[in-house]
Amino acid sequence: MLEAMDLNNNFTGSILLSIGNFSSLSVLYIGRNCFQGSIPNEIGSIKNLKQLGIRESGLTGEIPEPPYNLSSLTSISLEFNQLHRSLPLQLANLLPNLRKLYLGGNQLTVPFPNSLINASALQILDIGNNSFIGSVLSDLGRLGGLLWLNLNGNHLGKGHPDDMDFLPSLVNCTNLQKLHINTNEFGGTLPIPDTLGRLPNLKVLSLATNNLIGDVPQSLGNLSSLNILNLAKNSLTGLLPSSLGNLSSLSYFDLSSNNLNGSIPEDIAHITGLKFFSVSINGFSGLIPSPYFNLSSLQHFAVSVNQLTGTLPQDIGLTLPNLEDLIVDVNQFHGPIPISLSNASRLQVVDLDTNKFSGRVPLNLGSLQNLRNLNLGSNKLRAREAEDWGFITSLTNCSNLVILGLNNNSFTGVLPSSIANLSSELQWLVMGGNQISGGIPAGIENLVNLVVLGMDQNNFTGAIPGAIGKLQWLNTLDLSENKFSGQIPPSLGNLSQLNELQLGKNEFWGSIPSSLRNCQNLEALELSNNNFSGTIPIEVFNITSLSRYLDLSHNSLIGTLPIQIGSLTNLGILDVSENRLSGEIPNELGDCQVLEYLYMEGNFFQGSIPPSFGKLKGIRELDLSRNKFSGQFPDFLENLHSAQYLNLSFNNFNGEVPQGGVFNNASAISVAGNNNLCGGIPKLQLPPCPNKSSKRRKQHLAVIIIVPHFNLSYNSLDGKIPTTLGHCSKLQNIGIRRNNLVGQIPDTLGRLPNLKVLSLATNNLIGDVPQSLGNLSSLNILNLAKNSLTGLLPSSLGNLSSLSYFDLSSNNLNGSIPEDIAHITGLKFFSVSINGFSGLIPSPYFNLSSLQHFAVSVNQLTGTLPQDIGLTLPNLEDLIVDVNQFHGPIPISLSNASRLQVVDLDTNKFSGRVPLNLGSLQNLRNLNLGSNKLRAREAEDWGFITSLTNCSNLVVLGLNNNSFTGVLPSSIANLSSELQWLVMGGNQISGGIPAGIENLVNLVVLRMDQNNFTGAIPGAIGKLQWLNRLDLSENKFSGQIPPSLGNLSQLNELQLGKNEFWGSIPSSLRNCQNLEALELSNNNFSGTIPIEVFNITSLSRYLDLSHNSLIGTLPMQIGSLINLGILDVSENRLSGEIPNELGDCQVLEYLYMEGNFFQGSIPPSFGKLKGIRELDLSRNKFSGQFPDFLENLHSAQYLNLSFNNFNGEVPQGASPMPKQEFQKKKTASCSDHNCPSRFYTMFNCTTVFLYYLLDKEFKSQDSIHTFLK
Repeated sequence: MLEAMDLNNNFTGSILLSIGNFSSLSVLYIGRNCFQGSIPNEIGSIKNLKQLGIRESGLTGEIPEPPYNLSSLTSISLEFNQLHRSLPLQLANLLPNLRKLYLGGNQLTVPFPNSLINASALQILDIGNNSFIGSVLSDLGRLGGLLWLNLNGNHLGKGHPDDMDFLPSLVNCTNLQKLHINTNEFGGTLPIPDTLGRLPNLKVLSLATNNLIGDVPQSLGNLSSLNILNLAKNSLTGLLPSSLGNLSSLSYFDLSSNNLNGSIPEDIAHITGLKFFSVSINGFSGLIPSPYFNLSSLQHFAVSVNQLTGTLPQDIGLTLPNLEDLIVDVNQFHGPIPISLSNASRLQVVDLDTNKFSGRVPLNLGSLQNLRNLNLGSNKLRAREAEDWGFITSLTNCSNLVILGLNNNSFTGVLPSSIANLSSELQWLVMGGNQISGGIPAGIENLVNLVVLGMDQNNFTGAIPGAIGKLQWLNTLDLSENKFSGQIPPSLGNLSQLNELQLGKNEFWGSIPSSLRNCQNLEALELSNNNFSGTIPIEVFNITSLSRYLDLSHNSLIGTLPIQIGSLTNLGILDVSENRLSGEIPNELGDCQVLEYLYMEGNFFQGSIPPSFGKLKGIRELDLSRNKFSGQFPDFLENLHSAQYLNLSFNNFNGEVPQGGVFNNASAISVAGNNNLCGGIPKLQLPPCPNKSSKRRKQHLAVIIIVPHFNLSYNSLDGKIPTTLGHCSKLQNIGIRRNNLVGQIPDTLGRLPNLKVLSLATNNLIGDVPQSLGNLSSLNILNLAKNSLTGLLPSSLGNLSSLSYFDLSSNNLNGSIPEDIAHITGLKFFSVSINGFSGLIPSPYFNLSSLQHFAVSVNQLTGTLPQDIGLTLPNLEDLIVDVNQFHGPIPISLSNASRLQVVDLDTNKFSGRVPLNLGSLQNLRNLNLGSNKLRAREAEDWGFITSLTNCSNLVVLGLNNNSFTGVLPSSIANLSSELQWLVMGGNQISGGIPAGIENLVNLVVLRMDQNNFTGAIPGAIGKLQWLNRLDLSENKFSGQIPPSLGNLSQLNELQLGKNEFWGSIPSSLRNCQNLEALELSNNNFSGTIPIEVFNITSLSRYLDLSHNSLIGTLPMQIGSLINLGILDVSENRLSGEIPNELGDCQVLEYLYMEGNFFQGSIPPSFGKLKGIRELDLSRNKFSGQFPDFLENLHSAQYLNLSFNNFNGEVPQGASPMPKQEFQKKKTASCSDHNCPSRFYTMFNCTTVFLYYLLDKEFKSQDSIHTFLK
């Protein structure tokens, strides 16, 4: 009689129904196959069955209810299939002898059945890496025989206080050895219960990535058997308890990425078997106790991003002989780098970045044969003589070196030629911010795998060697701010992977090479401040990948801008200023609708401004000054509602200056030097237009003629301000704004008794604000903004009795804001934003009745706003106090300040209700209340929305990240038709999208994410023709996506993920040809993916269709998405072979296809995805020869091919990139291993191939198996 059957192999097809005829079987293992379909009920006929294993076999459907005659069953192993829905309701009642239940790595979602607690014999419960939601059974502890509980990687908990009630009950599970609850959604208000310290046999406690708060319980020190403690990536606070030193069996200790403080306790260093210790990214201070440096078992020591001080022991390499990773970056360590480090022969990572280490780099580091990452950046290290640079020659022996960071130190002299002999594995070579001289060493092309080469901010000279064009993987080349000269070699056009090219501030000359057109991955090109001449090659404007910036400013370029400039539809910054360009601006420039910053000043452009500029809805700064533009003043610029700075000065415009939009803020615009302008707001002091008195206009001009005037603003002046300027006693106006001046402000400027205007903004001035400026009794305007001034504001400035305009924003000033300035009775404009001021705002500022503009944003100010502020500041137009620590209620009296246009209270701690009377502010344009503690619960609390419908000029309304609940009032649809920004994400608002939302015809941004909204998306939302961003993600919306969304032709980002939408994806989205990001994940979409989606060629950031029920194949049209960075179609029901055309998406960095039914082989075209960082093809039906060509994807940091049917040899090469945080993290499906989440390659979980090289965790296969067994 057959009692055991083990058919673990690569069988295909479905499980035969005749399996039930083997009635005598007690053991049935048919895992690691490629079955189709669900678990057959016929297995229930095997009445003597004790052990059932069908893991990793592609099973789908639900887990069937077990029949009554399987009562002998003790073990079920179904992990890593595609089973969905719930656990069987009667599982525990019908299987009384069940001891082991392995269900990890499926798609189960429905919460636990209550009957589960009746499984009294259960010892192992593994449901990790599913999609379970809701709460865990509060009496789970009734499973008293549990040895291992794995709940990792689900969606358990929702931040409710009772989410972790089950943990205290586990005190009854006295035999529990492993407790894994990583990466769920517990947290917010949930501390770690003390009762966990009463589990005497616990060996693994892993609660990472749950947003847990509170202290680390003292009681955890009672866990004498504990081997692994992982509480990383939470929000724990307070001190580390010394009781943790009692954990005598501990080998792995990770409390990184929390908010712990105080000193690192010495007690933990007495745990003699400790191998892994990480407390990085906390708030620890003081010295590291010396016993840590005598812990000979230690392999991984990470304390980065804290406030630790002291030195590293000089014998550290002798006392820590097993050390693999020494990670102490971003602290305040000082002293020399210990020479003895070379004795720690296993070292792979030495990260000392951003400290105060000094002296020479040891010359013997080359003996570290395993060294992969040496980061010494941002310290005080020096190399002056040739012998000091000997460490470079020594490092040529480190054949595995991938990262070498030397930036921001005090290195001088010439690079040794041996730098070209460094490891061919080297990917990052960064040495910017030093004073290194000489040329680029010959042989640099030997570093064939370089991805980043940073040599900026040094004294390098000579030409760029043409051989640098052989570095085919180069992604970033930064040679800016040196003294390089010569022409740019055409060979740079061979760098097809180049993403960023920085050559600014050098002495290059000649023409810009047209070969750069081949760099079709280039996002940023910076050639400013050189001597380039000739015309701009048309080919530059055909680099359609340019999205961050194109900077050609401060050269000698000539000619016109070609119409091809309209091809740069993704460009954010364009700077062609300070050249000799001429002609008219092509109308096509208006097609660059993503532009935020456009600088064209200082050229010879002529003609009128094309009306297409009116399409630049996102523009923030526009400078067209000092050209030869003429014609009617471009009043359509009034509609650029995002504009914050507009300079049209020194041209030949005529006609009336408008008063709306940006033209309503005198500090944001400049129209000087256009002699035929009129109108505008009074602050511009322009003559009235012809329908006004001509006599009055002539008197105004006469005043200008006789004013002694010194204005050199908007040039490229450098050097210091001459002290002799203080001898020009008749000066009334000094304007040297937006130059490159350095040094301190001369004290002598305080000797100008007639000075009325002192404008030195936007330079590089340093030092204190001179006390002597307080002597300028006639001064009316003081503008020192956007410099690097430091120290305290002198109280003498309170003597400037004639002052009306005071702007010292964007400096590095600190201390308190002096009260004296508040006694200048005529002060109208006061801004000290973006500094380091702290403490309270002196009360006299709130009694300064003349004040119109009050801006103190981005400081560290505290206190409350006076309740009578609207009465005491009746002329206030702008109240800007965002990004501080103000608290208390919003004053009701604000409604009395009838001239208010801007109220920005964002990112503070304001609380209570929003005043219901703000609607009386008829001029209000910007109301930003985001990121506070404001509430609205009842309908009457929402009355402020109805009130705001009276504000007909409202453009911005920010309500995000507060405590608003309840239903939005219908009156929100009656807000101003001028409204462009409506942001209310991160609250708990419920109900549907109010009817009439389409009335807000000028909406550019609508964010309702992270709330509890329900219902369908109204089709009328497709009438919002200017909508650029629509974010409805993380709600409870349902229904189908209305086809009318395809009418949103300006849409740049559509976020509908994590809702309950169903039906098919509408093909009308093809009309959204400006769409860069489309996120539809975690819904219930079905059917095939419309081919039209793959024709949205503007998609560049991400396309996320994951976690739905999509079927069918990927069409070959997917190859059209040549600019796409992230593609995620994981966790669907897609099938067929991967089209070869997917390899044409060569900008892809993240590709997730796991959890589908794809089959066949991996197309060789994947070898073209040179920029890929993360690739997950796991849990599919791929087969054939293992795709060894993936070994050449040198940018890859995570590669998961597990649970497929590949055969053949697995290659051994790997070249991951340096540590960094990704836009999207993925963790491999490993049921009984706590695998690290970055920089590894995983093929299956029985043999773990970890090429995990550069992050701050394990480094070798041996250490992984040691810690994770």
